[in-house]
Amino acid sequence: IIMHKDRYIFSQIVDLIPRYELDKCIQKYSGNKRIKSLGCRDQFLSLCFGQLASHKQFTAFLGLDPRTHQSGTSINGKGYITKRGNTLLRTLVYNCTSVAIQRPNIFQRCYQHKVSEGKPKMVALVATMHKMTRVIHAVWSKNTPFIDQTNKEH
Repeated sequence: IIMHKDRYIFSQIVDLIPRYELDKCIQKYSGNKRIKSLGCRDQFLSLCFGQLASHKQFTAFLGLDPRTHQSGTSINGKGYITKRGNTLLRTLVYNCTSVAIQRPNIFQRCYQHKVSEGKPKMVALVATMHKMTRVIHAVWSKNTPFIDQTNKEH
């Protein structure tokens, strides 16, 4: 496979994935079950063609962006994630993060740091999910492999 520098890597990957195979995967996992606007294929294609320029847009695409309940100085409710984005992708990131925090790496250190600050475990996990989305976006946008520099022995 030859990668061209002037094209996004994901636009090249789309060329390699037969539409039938993607549609079969979406059907198998009921990807469009609760979708009201963009279907899974359209969301996948928007990712592939680099429509998500920043990690904040990618975080919002997954529904991991923060939502607060505030009104002036009198109401300051508990913050939570919006869950507006793709449920399947958010679940995938959740599962990946849940596995990643069980092994020594930057994600486990991030999670343990948040827990040591006194954060509830689920809040620490969501914060670690945010870190993972930033890493995923950086790998995608820079077209470079992820290397955990802190795990290397000197």
